[in-house]
Amino acid sequence: MNTDYTIRTIRESDYEEYKRILLQLENTKDFNEMKFLSILSERSNLIKVVTEKSSKKIVAICTLMIMYRFGDNKGYIDDFVVDEPMRCKGIGSFLLQYLVEYCISENCYCVRLASGESALGFYTKMEFGKASGCLLERKLI
Repeated sequence: MNTDYTIRTIRESDYEEYKRILLQLENTKDFNEMKFLSILSERSNLIKVVTEKSSKKIVAICTLMIMYRFGDNKGYIDDFVVDEPMRCKGIGSFLLQYLVEYCISENCYCVRLASGESALGFYTKMEFGKASGCLLERKLI
C-alpha cells in the first residue's frame, strides 16, 4: 500500500484542484463553482480524492457509484483521473485497489468503468477485462 498518499471524500474547498485535474480527462466540459457545490450537496460521498500526505495536494480523483439491486450489486467508476505530472507513480493503482475493496465490502459482484485505448494496459494490469465496447469489468465474486 502506498503510504505517501491518502484517500478521502471530496470537500467544498477542493473546487480549484478538482477542476484542474478533471479537465485533464478527454471530452470534459468546463464547469463553475456553483455547479460543483450543487453536485457536492447531493453526492459528495461518492467523489473521492487522493492527496499527497506531505503537501495535502490533490493528485487523483474519481467518482464511485454503487447500484444496489435485489440481485447482485454493481460498482461503477467514473471520472478516474491521476494528475498528469503524478502518473506512473502507483497512485492510480492505489486508488483503483481502494475502489475495488470498497465494492467488495458493498457486496458488488463486479466493478465497471469506461476507458479509452490509452489506458487499457493499466486496467488490464489491474485485472479488468473488456465487457463490451469501451466498457471494462472486473469480476469480484
